[in-house]
Amino acid sequence: EASPKKLQQTISPAVSNSLRQLVHTNENVRVQNAVNLVQQLLRKSTDNQDTRERDYVLRRLVRGTGGSNNASKCGFYTALVGVLGALKNNLSLDEIFDVLDKELKVSKKATTKENADAYVGHVLVVTALQKCGMLAGKKKNQVVKALEYVVAASQQKAYHYKLSYSCLLGFLANQTEEEFKKTLLPFMRDNLKTSWEEQSVYSLHFLMEAQTRFPALIDEAFLEDFLGTKHILENGNFEKVYELFWAEKPETEIMQPAYDTLGKFAAKSKNFIKFWTFIVAKTTEHPNRAKEVITLKLATDALNSVNLTKGLVKMFSEKFLEMILRSLRQQTKDEVLKAVYLEFFDALFEALKKQEDKQMPVLRKLLCHPGTLLIDKYHFSNKILYKTIGVMKEETLKEFANFLRNILIDQEAKNPANSREKWLNTEKVVAVQIFQRIITTRLLAHETEWKLNQAKFLLNISIFFSNDGESVEKKSDLCVVPIELANHTMNLFYHGLEGSFSTMENGKVILGGLVEHCNAILGKKNPQKYLRREFSEKSLKIWADMYKTVKDLSEAGEKFLVFEVLMLSMGLQLFRDADVAQESLKELQSCVVRAKEKKTQLRSKDDSEPEWIEVLIDLILHLLSQGSSILRNIIKKVFPSLCPQLNLSAIYQILSLLDMKDGQNPLKYENEEDSEESGDEKDVKMNGNQEDSDEESNSEEEDDDDDEDVEDDEGTVTDKLRSAVSSALGFNGTESDQESVNLDDMSEEEGKRLDEALSAAFKIAHENKPRRKTKKDHREDTTLVHFRNRLIDLLVIYLKHNPELNVTLEIMIALYDMLPYCVDEESKPLLGKIQEALMILVNVRNFRNDGPQAVSTENLSNALAQLFRKNENPQSMEVRNNFVVKGVKFIISSCSKLSLPSDSIETTIGDFLTEFINTRNPTLNFTFFSSIFNISWLGLWTLCDNIRENGIATTTRSFRRIQSFDLLTILYKNHRLIKEDVEKASKALGQIEKALGSFLQSIPQITISLNEFKSLNLLLWEVQRCHKQIPELKAKMNWKEALEKVQEARLGIQLDATAMNSYTKLCSALGGSAVKNSEIQKPQKETNGVAEDAEMNETQEAVNGAPAGRGKKRKMQQQNQLKVKKNKKHSRLEAAADGLGDGINFAKNVDYSDED
Repeated sequence: EASPKKLQQTISPAVSNSLRQLVHTNENVRVQNAVNLVQQLLRKSTDNQDTRERDYVLRRLVRGTGGSNNASKCGFYTALVGVLGALKNNLSLDEIFDVLDKELKVSKKATTKENADAYVGHVLVVTALQKCGMLAGKKKNQVVKALEYVVAASQQKAYHYKLSYSCLLGFLANQTEEEFKKTLLPFMRDNLKTSWEEQSVYSLHFLMEAQTRFPALIDEAFLEDFLGTKHILENGNFEKVYELFWAEKPETEIMQPAYDTLGKFAAKSKNFIKFWTFIVAKTTEHPNRAKEVITLKLATDALNSVNLTKGLVKMFSEKFLEMILRSLRQQTKDEVLKAVYLEFFDALFEALKKQEDKQMPVLRKLLCHPGTLLIDKYHFSNKILYKTIGVMKEETLKEFANFLRNILIDQEAKNPANSREKWLNTEKVVAVQIFQRIITTRLLAHETEWKLNQAKFLLNISIFFSNDGESVEKKSDLCVVPIELANHTMNLFYHGLEGSFSTMENGKVILGGLVEHCNAILGKKNPQKYLRREFSEKSLKIWADMYKTVKDLSEAGEKFLVFEVLMLSMGLQLFRDADVAQESLKELQSCVVRAKEKKTQLRSKDDSEPEWIEVLIDLILHLLSQGSSILRNIIKKVFPSLCPQLNLSAIYQILSLLDMKDGQNPLKYENEEDSEESGDEKDVKMNGNQEDSDEESNSEEEDDDDDEDVEDDEGTVTDKLRSAVSSALGFNGTESDQESVNLDDMSEEEGKRLDEALSAAFKIAHENKPRRKTKKDHREDTTLVHFRNRLIDLLVIYLKHNPELNVTLEIMIALYDMLPYCVDEESKPLLGKIQEALMILVNVRNFRNDGPQAVSTENLSNALAQLFRKNENPQSMEVRNNFVVKGVKFIISSCSKLSLPSDSIETTIGDFLTEFINTRNPTLNFTFFSSIFNISWLGLWTLCDNIRENGIATTTRSFRRIQSFDLLTILYKNHRLIKEDVEKASKALGQIEKALGSFLQSIPQITISLNEFKSLNLLLWEVQRCHKQIPELKAKMNWKEALEKVQEARLGIQLDATAMNSYTKLCSALGGSAVKNSEIQKPQKETNGVAEDAEMNETQEAVNGAPAGRGKKRKMQQQNQLKVKKNKKHSRLEAAADGLGDGINFAKNVDYSDED
């Protein structure tokens, strides 16, 4: 053999470097170099040199597993696994064992530390052999020899013992039952046999895994011989298991795999409940945090086991519940405890999800003593009650609802062992909330009769006096439902009332049943004795009218179903908010009368009375303005049924309240009118609540915290004040300032008139002065935003129910007009709602367009013109422009769907395209037109004429000409449009190509900029590609002349990378050769700047900074702006001085011309 020094010289540098890097402290570096080492060895051939290198690497790796620090051990072990896996066909076990004995030799001469590291290396090498599969299917003596290395190491120190059993578990996991019976089972009998008293966590873990995998081999006879006991978990062994896994163990021990195995093994054992009871008793006897964590870990693993069935309910013993409820109530911020509890409740939920028959028994354990109905209020519980209800079946839901009913009427004992312990009022409140949620769940949507009975129960205990929820009694001193709980139940009852039915027919049954129930009680003698709240004679009379009207409507048929449901809902509201309900019922009565009288929805020309749907919409808007979520839910439930009846006038009622142009608050205006009519209230009512008085609002104006910066408008308030004072003093041109007024010459009457005139002038100025917003103003603005959000919700409902196209267009325009007014912080929620509604609108595909209101092309063109109105608010420009594109696409698609002529639409868009090309500040931007040219619309061929006539011309500014080229490039890429009508496309594109040819002929007479040259090349390349891919198109371009003109323009321009790329592509496509920049003489720098259009220069300057030599021009622009500003101020002051006489003379205009 070669000497080690000579051998090392033959090793490749890459292999040596990888071996050195295996001791690096960074794990990623170690892994990467292990991979590199394996790759280097695999590349080698099988000659002697390579074999020597392989043997050298193997020795280094085996020796490295016995290194002195953990980083080197990990690095060499990782590389050894990879190398053995890659070369296992070329290596034998005997060869590896020889290397192991030589490189990691244990001797008396070595130090204790060296021998300890060697034993670690033995275990790691055997583990590597097992990992790469080299021990699988080998002879028994070879496997036993490998196991002997492990057993010898286990007899050393504690960490050797732990590492050895980890290796044995790896053996166990990879063996079949036959292999285990031949090799590992006899080895266990001979070498691992240990009495029960001497067992450790690791040996017991190995034994539990062995019995779990091979129960037929690790049977009672084996265990009695191996341990001295027939079962691992039996009464006499609980203490030892507790001592090993619980006693004086830190909470971090739960990360050991042994604890996972214990939970699954225990759940499978027939003694699980006895073992669990013992563990919980020992844990709660001397509780601490670590024991609680380990116990919860055991419970979590048991719940995750598929073998836990009968013991699930019995796990929740009184002591265990007391332990977990104590921790839940502490609301600690302990992250470890939080994670353990979340895992426990997740496992419980999954177990209950699989075992439906255990849901109610477990919930009773959690909710009754020592549990609590407030369990979901605790953060660690992970909403276990809420989640479990979500997976319950119908019968279980009904059973749980009955359990909650009994709690509310004190028929369910909180603690059967102590009758004095009652349910807390807060628990009953939660019970009502859960009960209401069960009633409104979708799973029970078809259980109309059952839901009606539950709703009657809530109605009885909240509005009437009842001790059992079934029968109503007269007021008594003793009532099981206190007034506080009754009030809370009533609110929840009304909040969930509309959610208890899914269709209008079900709503009629449920609401009708409740009204019949209430009517039977109100029909009794002196019904007030049965009611918890006062029910006036007026309400009783209105109730009777409502009941009679509903009976009449039920006989009239299905067409009055909406009125029935609305009247039933508002009738029940008499018990809650009598004033609103009375007013609403009167309006509904009027709507019913109108609906019965009018056979059609169309209003006759001489009829000035509003349609019934308009009166009903007015009532709905009034109810929405109340700000009540209960009323809002009622409206959302019935409004879809009204959508087919809605006409344009009814929609206009909603849109008028969304009009933000005048800046008025419609809620404030309406409520002020109501206040004036009553005469008793001086305060302004907002949403049915009394707001602060004028004195409070005046005091709030002095609050500095809510002051807003108000800009002084010199040209408005100050000028008006000056003019008013001038008129009061009588300076109307008859007197000059040099002829002053002598107050001694004034009579008393003249002085009074002067005082009054001056007072009036200053009063007007004070009223017109912009005031600062107060807290009350902010509240009103917020209320108005929420109200308009609710109105937009109605529009969204309408858009989802087959809307009329003419109405849809009006809604679209109204929502677009709102965008510029929703950019401030207070209106941001409204902006989001508008955007959401517009997205739904532009995606409407099914709409109605029939009758006298059918949309024509002219209507669509008018809608386009309104969309194209110039936006005066720059803050909302981006948002508005994005939706303008979507709106135009919607109009175009609607026109195509209805097969209407699109001439007027094409003309409208074409006019704006011409404006875009010819003006500097157009209404629509390039992004809009690029989006339009991407769609498949035949009207684009008409727009081509606008580009041909205005965009491709030498007189057009180069910046717009570049954008015209870009639009045409997009058009030529639109192959779908071209293939739709090739003949029409050929004609339009032929005209474009003729115009392009004429433009190319005029290139010598104009100057082409770099950007224009690039856009022109891209367009020509796209034209050539389009003709190549669609041969049906008739080519109109003379490509030879075109290439010559392009080359001629190229000679005067230095190209950048992108321009060179487009130019080279074009030359290649046309069969020409590209001219490089080095072949062109650089032109002298021009001073007049004719290379780019002014707009393009301004755009580039904004990004890259102004070029040199432009400082003088910028200075002149600043001076011109200053001149314009001073001239405006001078004109304003002159207008304000009109009438003040000749005493005030202004200086003449100063000439600010450039002195240079």
